Formats: sequence, C-alpha cells, structure tokens
Amino acid sequence: MRKNLPEISIEVYNADYAQGLVPSMANDLFTSGHATYRRRLFDLEDPIWNDIKNVISAAKPEVIGISSMTATFPAACQLTKVARQICPGAKIVLGGRHPSALPELSLQQSGADYVVIGDGEETFCELLQNLERPQNVAGIAFKRHEKMVCQTGQRQKQQNIDDFPLPLFESKLSHYGFEDGKAGDIFTWSLLTARGCPFQCVYCATDHQVRFRSIENVMGEIRTVKERYGISHFCFEDDTFSLKRDRMEQMCHALAAEKVKWTCVTRVDTLDENLVRLMKESGCTQVYIGIETGSPKTLKAIRKKLEISQVENALTLFKKFDLMVMGFFIIGFPWETAADMQKTIDLIRRLPLNSFQLNIATPLPGTTLFNDLVAAGKLNPDTIDWSELHQGSLHMNFSAIPQPAWERMLMHFQRQALRILKKRFFKVMLKRFINEPFTIFRKVASRLAANPRLLAWFIAGRQGNSHD
Repeated sequence: MRKNLPEISIEVYNADYAQGLVPSMANDLFTSGHATYRRRLFDLEDPIWNDIKNVISAAKPEVIGISSMTATFPAACQLTKVARQICPGAKIVLGGRHPSALPELSLQQSGADYVVIGDGEETFCELLQNLERPQNVAGIAFKRHEKMVCQTGQRQKQQNIDDFPLPLFESKLSHYGFEDGKAGDIFTWSLLTARGCPFQCVYCATDHQVRFRSIENVMGEIRTVKERYGISHFCFEDDTFSLKRDRMEQMCHALAAEKVKWTCVTRVDTLDENLVRLMKESGCTQVYIGIETGSPKTLKAIRKKLEISQVENALTLFKKFDLMVMGFFIIGFPWETAADMQKTIDLIRRLPLNSFQLNIATPLPGTTLFNDLVAAGKLNPDTIDWSELHQGSLHMNFSAIPQPAWERMLMHFQRQALRILKKRFFKVMLKRFINEPFTIFRKVASRLAANPRLLAWFIAGRQGNSHD
C-alpha cells in the first residue's frame, strides 16, 4: 500500500503483542488457560478489548483490515463487533488462512464486508481502489447485501514474490522495543524465504505450491534489519527451510558472509552431515523440527512420510554440531487411543531434544483432516464454536471416547509433557547463559520489567508440581 497507494494513510496495530506477557514455556498455557481465554474473548468489557476500543476510537479508520488464522477467527468476529460500535461506517476486510479457506462462511459468521482470499498484497490494494465496485477485484468475497455473498474469480498467484516490497513496517500504534536500534541484541527477527510446502500432511493448511524468494532478496531484508535496528538474530519460519539442497547451501554461504546468528524450521529428511555442518558454520544455533508422533499408526495416517529412525539420526547430527533442537508433537487425532498418545510422550522422553511443543490435533479448514471430518458428519462448519478449535482445546473430540474421559486423558498427557519440559528448560537456559550471558541477562530483565507476573507464574508452576 505504501508503495502503490501513498495517498492512503495506513497503520498496523498488533493486538496479539504485549511485551513480556508470553512465558518461555507457553505451551502448557494453551490448555490450562483455554477456559480463561474463552471467558475473556467473549467479555467485551475485558481490559484487552478496552485497549482495542481506545486504539480504534483514536484512529477513526475508514477501513479496518483484520488478519485471521482459525485460532484467532473468534477474536476477529469479536473485533468486528467492536469496530461496528465505534466506527459504524468503516469497511471491514478479513484476510488470512481461515477466511481464505472458508470465504463465504467467514463473511456470514464475522459480519465483515469483504474477504481477501490468498495473497493479500495486490488484492488488498485493488480492493481499496474499488470499495464501491468490488466485483472488479479478483480474489475476494463480498456481501452484495445482508443475505447474499458473492465471490469473484480466482486471482492468479504472483510467482515472483521478489516483486513484493520487503515486509518491514514501523507503526505509531505498535511498538516492540527495537525501533530505536538500541536493543537489537535481545531481539530475533522472523522472516520467510519461501511460501508453501509440497508435503501433504493431513493436519497442515499451508499452500502446497512453493514459491521462493531469491537469496539476494532475503539478504536485502537481513541487511536492512541489521542496519536499521541493530538486530543480528534471525528466525526463518519457512515450512521447510532446507527444502532445496542447492539453494540451502547458497543460503548458508550468504548468511555466513553476513555474520549473523539464525534458527530455522525444517524437516529432518532434507538434511545430512555436510549440510548440518554448513548450517552450524554459517551461524545456525537452533533447529525446529516436526516429529508429531511416536505412534507408527498415526505417523502413517497423517502422511508425514517420515521414519522415527530419520529423526534419531538427525538428532545425532545436531548434537554432534552443538545445535539446539525443538520438536513439535501432536496428540488427540480422532483415531488415537491412550496407548497411541502414550507412545508420543515416551518418544519425547527418550529423544535428546532441548525443548518441544505438544499440541492437540486441530482440524484446520483447508486441511485433509478437516475435510474428512466434515464428510464423516463429525464436524459442521456452520454450527461449530470456533473458539473450541485451538491447539490447546480439550473440546476437539472427534473420537468415540466420551468427553469426560477424553479430557482426563489429554490432561494426563499434557501434565507428563510439562514435567519433562520444565526439567529441560533449566538446562537450555543454563546453556544459553553460558554461551551469551550478557544477552540472556538483558532478555530476562526486559521481560520481567515488562511483566513481573512471569516470575510468579513460574514459581506457582513449580510449587504446583513439587510432588513430581
């Protein structure tokens, strides 16, 4: 927008962010805090909503764009209500994974005026120029009147995503603490070097067509961030960072030349010893990998196309080159028994992971898991309470197990996982402190200064599990 429509003023308000409010071991809070989340979500007098009301009232926007995944779609619906009260004449536009997968339903359930489907860069700009003629804009859904939703033709994807401006922004409404360039050493900049993933895992809603940025374009973003903010730690959040071997090698050489530290998300079956060595030499400090399950039955059913032996071999390599590893796991698929889930916990306990995240299987719109449950009559998108579709929710029970037993079972495994995680947390923090004592001290001090309740939360957690 700033490039193509400079006459329009735009500000970005990140209502998800509050400095210091996310504990380092937030995974447990997804489940233990889910009831509190839902209570505060639907209470429009909650302080969180009052903050948002104040921002909207002060900005008086003519158009409000809301980015939404499935986990945040209920909040997007609530935000639409709030915005209608404060700025009844404003046009409201939804974008993101969830409304892209269910555009017409999202319009009906949210009360928004438009949905941008897929990539938003070009579509949103065109929509702003055609708010009264939305039928001229490809790749959207819109309300013709209260009971009629129209969807325009599909927009052709931009294959050369280097043509998009670098995703850098500063806003008067959201501040993170790095803007003045004085504390860049305690921040990590997240970025994507590609969109999409070719693998067909049943739980993943990503685009299966992969589009890559050029390495020079990525380095341009890294250099800009270094120069502007003093940040030299980067996290590559591609679905599979090492997807293309030659490109990965070139990327490592370019990163080495920039003298930065970096982490990435990837698959273990795309790595070997030479590549892991090159990653370490180019500044890689940590790798995030999807392992998902310890159940061979579930591993096959989710189409991960991965063997546990491949995970074990990769972990041996990571340890050899002193790379920290975080693993992602999922329990609670509709076909799983307690024995299947216990296999996942046992695998977590056995693998030499520095950290991990254990999620509950979530049927996201656009995934095979979602479509299969709809086809089987176990999930109805028209009537579902989307606030219960969340990676920590105990309400996503699409099995034959009675709900009370289901909840007890999942909480049992979550508690096991939390005990394992807390033991590893101290080891990780000690290792990080030894490697970067000044940086870690500043990070901890910054978070505690922003929110002293973090210390109280952790002490309470330790006391609550003292018998373990």
